[in-house]
Amino acid sequence: MINNTNLVINSERFYLRVIKVDDVNKRYGDWLSDPISSKFITMKSDIKELKEYVRKKIAKQDTLFLAIHSVINKLHIGNIKYEPIDFKNKYALMGILIGDQGWWGKGVASEIITASAKYLKDKYFIDEIILGVKETNTSAIKAYKKTGFGFCSSKYIEQNKDSSLTMTLKTKSLYW
Repeated sequence: MINNTNLVINSERFYLRVIKVDDVNKRYGDWLSDPISSKFITMKSDIKELKEYVRKKIAKQDTLFLAIHSVINKLHIGNIKYEPIDFKNKYALMGILIGDQGWWGKGVASEIITASAKYLKDKYFIDEIILGVKETNTSAIKAYKKTGFGFCSSKYIEQNKDSSLTMTLKTKSLYW
């Protein structure tokens, strides 16, 4: 089972652990309802619905849903989710949310993606991370490029008509 409740992935400034239903609180809900934070997020729900969403995701065998915490103050600042993880074809679809605006523009995404993608490569031999991003989300695109993502099409991700772009990261590039 991928969602080992004891899993912790460390980076220099952050640690990632499997998200818990208890992590869904008012602060978490505020990330999704804030007009600035939620500009590029499609999921908007109340706390009860969010808790049920998290409960379902952490029970799935092909999903790794992690809470991002600052090492300094242990504060939950966002989430990263890989779903589905296709062990046979060695790829994973990724989504990330840095909900705490105080951490925006500080290299969180690059650091977290690198740490978690290396974990997936080392533990499950995942070769490719794929994501969809709205073309107007220039800050995210810049962060993804910094991490090593490039634009391409993928047979593993649905091409949306909402101005979304597909980007992929070859995990072997994280080791050079």
